[in-house]
Amino acid sequence: MKIASTIYTMIFLASLISCGGSSSSSSSSYQYLGTIQSGLSITSAITGITYPYHVYLPHNYALSNKNYPIIYGTDAQWIFPYFSQVIDAKNKDVIFIGIEEGPLNSDRRAIDFLPAGAPHYIDFLKSEFIPLIENNYRTNHERTYVGTSYGGLLGSILLTKEPIDTPYFKNYMLFDGSFRVLQAENIRDEESRFNTSKKLNITLILTSANPGNLNDVNTYQNRYESRLYEGLTIHRRYYQVPHKDVGNPSFNETIDLLY
Repeated sequence: MKIASTIYTMIFLASLISCGGSSSSSSSSYQYLGTIQSGLSITSAITGITYPYHVYLPHNYALSNKNYPIIYGTDAQWIFPYFSQVIDAKNKDVIFIGIEEGPLNSDRRAIDFLPAGAPHYIDFLKSEFIPLIENNYRTNHERTYVGTSYGGLLGSILLTKEPIDTPYFKNYMLFDGSFRVLQAENIRDEESRFNTSKKLNITLILTSANPGNLNDVNTYQNRYESRLYEGLTIHRRYYQVPHKDVGNPSFNETIDLLY
């Protein structure tokens, strides 16, 4: 297992797109090189919820026959504009899919991303949403998951379900995850996965905010480090920003670790 750690203590983080720190800040005047598709939605037969989603396609997607890696991001109602602009400005050759929590201001994330509701939502992602996306866009099936706060929590649950041979998600970007909400069952799932195989060919990016979930992220990191999984690489970053603002600097920097 490889571990890379860098401490960032700056109050202000210069970003490519915006000086704002919150996950919703972006530039409305930004001119994309790639293509944005919005106004899309999927109604799940599993959860019964309609989820809006947005698509970013890289520059020259329409002119090529290439298959692209793909990033799936939760909470697109907040993160899609900024994250997609970062990808575009850095000219990353990757598709980005942002799925919203459900109806506007529904706080559906407090159901779907938490341990009790996550099994149904994960079933929706893997059997309904992701197949829909990958049947309609040219991907190479190398997937990255990105989530912040409860979205990071959901990612940690997804990680315990990873198959042994070929990872479903190759990379996990979990920003200041609310890991204190994990239940004993979730911990047992990770233990069972480890006991089945020490092989875990995953890149795991963990960030934390201050104030935020620093201690919870540290505990989560220590659990995975102590396992000595084969093939697991952990990158750790720290930001001196409030919890609500950690998504933007986390994504702006750590996307360069993957693409």
